Amino acid sequence: SYNFDCAGVWGILLLKESERSAVSGAGSSGTDVGEEGGQQAGSSVSWERINRIKYWVRAKSETPFFLYLNSPYNPNWLLTSKGKVIPLHYQDEKGGNLWFIKEAGEYDLVLEYRGVDILAALRWASLIAVPLFIILIPVDLYRLRKSRKVLSSPSIKTSK
Repeated sequence: SYNFDCAGVWGILLLKESERSAVSGAGSSGTDVGEEGGQQAGSSVSWERINRIKYWVRAKSETPFFLYLNSPYNPNWLLTSKGKVIPLHYQDEKGGNLWFIKEAGEYDLVLEYRGVDILAALRWASLIAVPLFIILIPVDLYRLRKSRKVLSSPSIKTSK
């Protein structure tokens, strides 16, 4: 299986619409680069790992096709072509991600897992919050002490 840190990619396939129900157990194994003929004649797909959450996929088909990501379904997978998100994204009932490519041709696609963006932002926010908290507590304590001196009640003078 793929050595993938986010979601465990096991294979990427091209399928005709009629073959969409026959995807159980499909896929191939490898490390960072894979290539496989599609399920249909005249089609092929190859992919290369860019980093731990991003793949470059080259797909070629003579008919409209589904691009099937044979890994546990996760809505955070995003497929783009020329910077545009491919909008039709289906969950396969057997556990995988499925995108419909409406037109035949050659495609250079980017498959990216987007859930990590949120985790990275939360990690940075927590790393910034701790030192900020350590700095702001003494500042608040200093202001509190200073305000007590200003707001302290005047001493009562006794008359003779």
